[in-house]
This record gives sequence, C-alpha cells and structure tokens, in this order.
Amino acid sequence: MTLRDEFTDFAGWCDGTSPLYAQLARGIATADDDVLAVAGAVPGDQPAPNNLFAAVHALLLDGAAHGLREWYPSVVGHDARDPTEADPVPAFVDFVRAHETRIRELVATRRTQTNAVGRTSVLAPAFTRVAERVDGPVALVEVGASAGLNLLFDRYRYQYGLPDGGTRTAGDDGASVTVSADLRAGDPPLPADPPAVAARVGIDLNPLDVTDDDDLNWLRALVWPEHVDRHEQLAAAATVARADPPEIVTGDALDVLPAVVDELPADVPVCIYDTQVRYQLTEAQRERYRALLADLAVDRDLHWVSGSHAVESADGPGIALRHADVSGDGVVEPTTVARYESHGRWVEWVAPD
Repeated sequence: MTLRDEFTDFAGWCDGTSPLYAQLARGIATADDDVLAVAGAVPGDQPAPNNLFAAVHALLLDGAAHGLREWYPSVVGHDARDPTEADPVPAFVDFVRAHETRIRELVATRRTQTNAVGRTSVLAPAFTRVAERVDGPVALVEVGASAGLNLLFDRYRYQYGLPDGGTRTAGDDGASVTVSADLRAGDPPLPADPPAVAARVGIDLNPLDVTDDDDLNWLRALVWPEHVDRHEQLAAAATVARADPPEIVTGDALDVLPAVVDELPADVPVCIYDTQVRYQLTEAQRERYRALLADLAVDRDLHWVSGSHAVESADGPGIALRHADVSGDGVVEPTTVARYESHGRWVEWVAPD
C-alpha cells in the first residue's frame, strides 16, 4: 500500500467523526509530494497518517503560531473554522513546510499510542464478565498500555445511553472521570461496584509518563481535534493517574510478558488485554502472541480480552471485542462479546451468555 493509499483509507475512518482529518487526509493523498515525503519519515511499523497528524497537532497545542490553528477546536475552541466550508489543506501543507524539521523528528521518534479512555466503556463490562467467570478478583495486564489510563477503569463512572432514551450507570458516583457511551444493543454486566483488581500492570515498547508534560502533550495530540469531550476526559483521567500512576513495563510484550505474569500473585486469575494493538503486528507476531498466551495458561488461570478486529456495524465501522478462556493445550478460541466504536462512543453487547 502506498502512502497515498494510506491517507485515502484513513479518510474513510475519519468520515462522520473528524471532518477536519477526513478533509486533510484526502487532500494529502492528492497533494504534491512534500507532505508525503515528511510522512515517509514515519517508521514502517507505525501508521503514517496518525503520526503525521499527531505531530502537527502537538506543535499547535504547544503554541505554534500559524493560521492552521483556526481549524482546530482543541486549540481555539468552538470558534474553529468549518473544514467543509473553508479548505484547510493549503494551510496544513504550509505548516508542514514551515516546521518540517521538528515534525520529522516527532514522527520518527514518537509512536501512535492513543490512550482512548472511552474504550473502558466496553472494557469495564468485559472485565466484569471475566471476574464473574472466575468468581473473584483478577490481575490485569495491558499489552500496548501507552500511559496506562485504561488500567484504572475501576476509578471511573460510566453512563450509557439506551435506545429507549433512558440511561444506565455504573461505577463510582463520585468519580472525577465520567465515560459516556450509547448502548446500542444487549445487556452487558454493569454492577454498581466494579470488579476487584488484585494487581494491574501495563507493557509498552515506549511507555508514556502522565507525570511528564511532553508525554502528556503527545497523548493530547493523538486525540482528534474535534473530540473536545475526549480531550476533557483525557485531562481528567490524567489527573487521576498522576495521583497514583500505574506500573508500566518497558519492552516488547512478546519478550517480557512471561516475566510480568510470573510476578503476579500466583493464586489470582490473570486477564491479559489489548485494544487496537494487534493490527500493528505481523501475522507471524500475532501467531507468536497466541502461542505465548497458551503457554502461560499451562500454569495460570488465564483470560484474554482483545479489541483489534475491524467489523462493519449498522452504526458504521467498529471493532470486535473478543474474550477467550485460554487453554493450556495450545488452544486460544476467542468469542466475540461486543462490538464498539473505536473510541468507545457506542457499544453493542453480543456475548452469548
């Protein structure tokens, strides 16, 4: 796939949720080669559109002066220009040319590690399902944890809009973070009290530190500009995490996962989970991951929750969340328990039980 194709495909993901990025992605796909050359500095294992847009966004959030700012609600608020009425592509191209050196540095050294707190809208009932099956506390291990904000799911409040106009709530009523989502179908387990977490640890190739201002700015930059609610949610979750940061282990999960699991309490079931991580792995790496899970299950009660498989839904493109009670005989057979919008804005609960 060429870089132009990548930007064209990315525009499809942005339709209906980020008019600015949809417009920019299509413009870049047909523009001259200057911007594509900068995007080419993104490492081959990273999605070029995500990294390029995040690098530009990071500079704007950090105060870079340029007319491009006018199109970014995350920067100028509700007075941002409408990208469907005024073309932002020329300003974007000019900005990239003006800041090429810094943008190249960012895209070459930073990774796409969005910490979409909204995904806990589907993770929370999935973790509850695991806890119900083991009838007790679980130890959580997140593969591709970024800053680990989703590891703190039990410190958030949840509010689900129902098809009939009603609402369901779960979690801590006094929480400073509220995760909202539309529950489009099904009856997910949403107890008033979240499942008990015996331990929590994340793994990431390049963890982000929520106590570091530059890392936090990169996290902000990965959130799409129009998603003002997600920016507010991220800021609130970062405040929670800064007070008690989760443990994040640096390394390739395929290498360090056994040691991480070995450090967890021996008598506690383990839930290893990932969201939108496996698409960055090769087929060989995905197979190695599954084999590693089976190996770990020989000596542990192990569960796997994964949200990486794209699906089509009546409400647009989504992600399938799968859960497997991992067997130690080499069998990893996940069951789809939910479908969700990639940032957790809607959930369809389809678990067979």
